[in-house]
Amino acid sequence: MHARIASLHLHPIKSCRAVDCDVARLDRYGLADDRAAMVVDANGKFISQRSHPTLARVVVTPQDSGLLISTDHSATTLFVPRPTTDATLRRVTVWGDTVDARSAGAAAADFFSTMLGEACELVFASTETERLQNNEWTDGLPVAVNFQDGYPILVCNRASLAALQGRLPQPLPMTRFRPNVVLDGLEAFAEDTIDELQIGAVTLRLAKPCTRCGITGIDQTSGELANEPLTALRKFRYDARLKGVTFGWNAVVVHGAGLNLRVGDTVTVRRRVAPAR
Repeated sequence: MHARIASLHLHPIKSCRAVDCDVARLDRYGLADDRAAMVVDANGKFISQRSHPTLARVVVTPQDSGLLISTDHSATTLFVPRPTTDATLRRVTVWGDTVDARSAGAAAADFFSTMLGEACELVFASTETERLQNNEWTDGLPVAVNFQDGYPILVCNRASLAALQGRLPQPLPMTRFRPNVVLDGLEAFAEDTIDELQIGAVTLRLAKPCTRCGITGIDQTSGELANEPLTALRKFRYDARLKGVTFGWNAVVVHGAGLNLRVGDTVTVRRRVAPAR
């Protein structure tokens, strides 16, 4: 079976607005620059749209030497250089993991503190302490991530969104699910039976269904609460093993770090011999 890459998306700062791209480079942490930075509170704990939905209004443009940051209601921009190895290290917590991160400096801290109304800081992932994830779902393959919730890449299927739309009072865009790779040419929820995606010399393994949270009910342009798909999903996408509703699949990079994915690339699908766990 063949599909194609319909769209590619980066989230350079965790929980801020997505960046659509025609070409994305893979590294061992997923798409290069994806969730490579995040906002933390005064205690070093990560901040996301779950508690601060206004982060959806932060526009981030990756550049070779850093990030250009603004909000959709202001023409003012802030350039944040990528920290050097002598930038301040601090301990931060993302879910149950505590790792070292590099501070992005005072200007970035002021930008987010003013926007969110509390003391916070922007930090970049550091190689000082690599964040390794549970490999229970990856057949023992070691999985390293930046500040993603759990896995390097999130893959979604256009046909699955279309099937969900038919159960909703009004449509919602794929941006609500914050994917990295969106596929076209598959049947609805065909991803549930897929083992690997072959894209040229790149191999991505679909490791685990992605359980969904309340961020799916936040408009990714305005940051406001909007029609929420979880109720509809719960009626036909509840996974008792994971104790949650699922949409999309978490994927890991088996081969291809350093190579590019492109919108329009042909995807060869290899199905599982047995159903997913």
